[in-house]
Amino acid sequence: MDDAEFLERYPRLYHVAWSGAIDSIKRSGLLSAAKVIDLCGASPADRLLLEGRHRDRMMPLSSKEGQRSLIRDHHPMAEKKLAGLLDDGMIPSDWYRLLDRHAFFWVSKARACGMARAYRQLEQVVVVVRTQAVLERCRSSVRLT
Repeated sequence: MDDAEFLERYPRLYHVAWSGAIDSIKRSGLLSAAKVIDLCGASPADRLLLEGRHRDRMMPLSSKEGQRSLIRDHHPMAEKKLAGLLDDGMIPSDWYRLLDRHAFFWVSKARACGMARAYRQLEQVVVVVRTQAVLERCRSSVRLT
């Protein structure tokens, strides 16, 4: 699918975020989990707990300035099943690191709202962006799955 077809089919993209992150998103943009971990200045020990392994729950982080962040869990991935699906020598820890270097959007509002409901223990918001703006700014790093 080329960009023109994608834009025609999906003029808007949807991202689900914890409502407490909205000010940070407005200020710094939408960041990957790895970038949030970087900005929070996580210690090497904390990094080991956060990256390259299955997170079964959301993990809270705080920056030196007191900014609170949450890193999402990897629900519903089952590590044993995941290991059987990976190829080219990739192992689950590689996969988790890869995921944590990206921010994710849904192309369907209904799917985004479904994810928001799955995390309803904390207030969630659905951020809506114009697909064209994302492609204009980030085309070289966009991946469609």
